[in-house]
Amino acid sequence: MEDLLKNVLHLMAYNAYLVYKSCLVGDSAPSVRERYHLIKDYKPGDLVMEISKFEFFKDPNELNYELLLNSIGHYIGKEMREIFYEEDEGSYFEIFYYIETLDGRLFQWYNCDFIRILTPNKYHIYTEDECRKSKVELAKLKYNITCNLI
Repeated sequence: MEDLLKNVLHLMAYNAYLVYKSCLVGDSAPSVRERYHLIKDYKPGDLVMEISKFEFFKDPNELNYELLLNSIGHYIGKEMREIFYEEDEGSYFEIFYYIETLDGRLFQWYNCDFIRILTPNKYHIYTEDECRKSKVELAKLKYNITCNLI
């Protein structure tokens, strides 16, 4: 069963990434541009996948499934933090992104790139925005996130 779950997770990630890559064409048709914005303009509550760290086209036997599992989840929000250099040599700002992974953990990313995994909304009795807001509010309570996410 574990192999089946790994394969399904890999296929989901692989296909989501191929949909994204299919939008990266010059002088594209309006429908392709619309799909690109749908994928890149994710909002809190959307199912997302981090794409900059994972090697999607590797042999499935060599995949880092822990990284893949940490890469997919519901987007919670982001916050900007000031990071201080050692020995008081100044600071810089970094944006941290939060997702709730498919296995229910809060995971934090930075220096990353996300895409939205397109999911059908026909099974929900709530609007898409209501579903997103509900997921975000539940995750904030569950993980005791008190800061204002940007």
